[in-house]
Amino acid sequence: GIPQGLPISAVLANIYLLEFDSIIYQKVVLELNGVYKRYCDDIIIACGAEYQIEIEKLVEDTIDQYQIEISPEKTDIFRFRSLPKLQGGHNYIQCFKVEKDGVEKPGFPFSYLGFEFYGEKILVKSSNIAKFYRRMIRATKRKARRIKLAREKYLIEEPNVFSKKLFMLYSCHGKKSKFAWPDRRIWVTNTYGEYCYIKKPRRKEVNKNGKSELGKPVKKRGNYLTYIDTASRRIGQPYIKKQLRNHVKILKNAMEKHYSKIYK
Repeated sequence: GIPQGLPISAVLANIYLLEFDSIIYQKVVLELNGVYKRYCDDIIIACGAEYQIEIEKLVEDTIDQYQIEISPEKTDIFRFRSLPKLQGGHNYIQCFKVEKDGVEKPGFPFSYLGFEFYGEKILVKSSNIAKFYRRMIRATKRKARRIKLAREKYLIEEPNVFSKKLFMLYSCHGKKSKFAWPDRRIWVTNTYGEYCYIKKPRRKEVNKNGKSELGKPVKKRGNYLTYIDTASRRIGQPYIKKQLRNHVKILKNAMEKHYSKIYK
């Protein structure tokens, strides 16, 4: 079996299914003029509705040759229809989820790799947004507990509330990437004769032109809002940014709620 959670897992999965990809690509893309994409074990096939049964049978028969089972509860069928607008103008695309009995239900977005496609607009999965807010509130609780412990241990009247770090992690203040010069890592032997890395501050070095420099800087990470901005820009969907329009308000409310308990 393929180990889960390791960096090499995706590589092994892709190597194992290369021949499967070739068979499905030949039929779906080259013969039926459809779309076939696979990311590890997530497969998406787009084609005309008249080819649905034929492609389902092809995928099931082909995947059986590799002793892999397709999970029925994770398999969904969607149909996209062009519908006229009520007030005239151009038609719009709407997504319908096809149930087991063949009934098409509107209002269910097509979800793939963390995004939801509604037809006319693309959004980040609502569950991912909710997870971001949960992490934000948990982090605020942890900071509040640390403040309480610091007051009890060091008798600090006005402790650092760590607000700057919270804002850097969970607000637009930390979404901009920055450049920094990392510490040098040197390969040395310890007291037991074992080789290990140690960190030393990077010193200014003189280059060939006689100028001192710190070497090549590395780009520091942003935060989740950096990802949201990048997704919105590359996909061309301004709606994505609006999903987190209340993030500062929610963060301030969480800080006020949990920090106020310390000073009771």
